Amino acid sequence: MLYYNFPRRVIYRVARFFVYFFLRIYYLLKIKGLGNLPEGGGYILAVSHQSFLDPFLAGCCIPHYICFMARTTLWKKLYFRFVDFLFRNSIPLKRGTPDKSALKNAMTRLEGGWVILMFPEGTRSSDGNLGPVKKGPAFISVRTGAPIVPTVLKGAFEVWPRTKKLPRLLGWPFHRLEVRLGKPIRMEGFDQYSGREKMEAITEQLGQSMNELFDDG
Repeated sequence: MLYYNFPRRVIYRVARFFVYFFLRIYYLLKIKGLGNLPEGGGYILAVSHQSFLDPFLAGCCIPHYICFMARTTLWKKLYFRFVDFLFRNSIPLKRGTPDKSALKNAMTRLEGGWVILMFPEGTRSSDGNLGPVKKGPAFISVRTGAPIVPTVLKGAFEVWPRTKKLPRLLGWPFHRLEVRLGKPIRMEGFDQYSGREKMEAITEQLGQSMNELFDDG
């Protein structure tokens, strides 16, 4: 299935550039570990979830076309339906239950070279700290062989926590943003495991990697 065409790619890249430019100037956005990204797409970006800003913050830093897994309730909002119509890069995900349709959609796009952005904590942080990592990224990775890139966002909670309807308007030097990309977690490193044990080992490694990125300075 063709999800995007040349005009859509152009619009996406232009939008990504302007988001990055704004965040870079206004919040002195810094990116660490960009060289850790696998070449050519086809990987899972597992991102910490602190803020409404997270999809924009993570998305503007990645050079590949990203597909976001988003809760189905977001399609009730007019602006979100417009963005989804414009870019065709969102997968509706039912929260609180295994959504086989969403997982199949994500696996199909991964095989087509897309980057799938997931929030393994499942919901936004209430205090700015990392929450427990769920098995979604590991489940998809085991079935597709796609590597997982642990990703941590710093500063997003302070700028726009879940308790605020609007972001705080003070940029640098009051608030700064940073994206930290870790080394990919590849499936060949877990060949000694099978079945559920494999998913649990990958999930544990993902949680450990994200906590190390979060605590690194």
